Amino acid sequence: ACSPRSISQTDIRGDIMPAYDRIDRISEEIRRNVDKIIREDVRDPRIDGTWSLVRAEATRDLRYCKIRVSILESDKRAPMMDALKKASGFIRRELSHRMMLRYTPELLFELDVNIEYAAHINELLRAAAHGGVVRLRHRRETLEDYFMRFYKEDKTFGGVA
Repeated sequence: ACSPRSISQTDIRGDIMPAYDRIDRISEEIRRNVDKIIREDVRDPRIDGTWSLVRAEATRDLRYCKIRVSILESDKRAPMMDALKKASGFIRRELSHRMMLRYTPELLFELDVNIEYAAHINELLRAAAHGGVVRLRHRRETLEDYFMRFYKEDKTFGGVA
């Protein structure tokens, strides 16, 4: 039996590189190529505005690749995600022409809202620094009231939606 270290490669300095680095490199190359394909070859009017492919995560067997898309304009999110899902077969075929892989992964597009979430947290921190009053949804409430409402609405915390 081979240990994971024995099947790993070494880098230029002679340090051992784990086998999963290959998947990370392939994922990044997939992200770059898919971005280029969408910008240059996909002709769908729903794909416009300010957007970015944040990350691509290929599975170890390269059968699937989850691509996280960040879209700045909230009103364009749903139409663009629909357009990307409809064009995923075309994008996959174009990707197979650009990359020499045994299997071209099936592309799964997911909306990434981390930038919006970070802006929301930044607003909460700014409110906490200025007296603990949050102005959200056109009403004023204290941070304690906001978090209690959030706790009650969020199912991950056991609240009732």
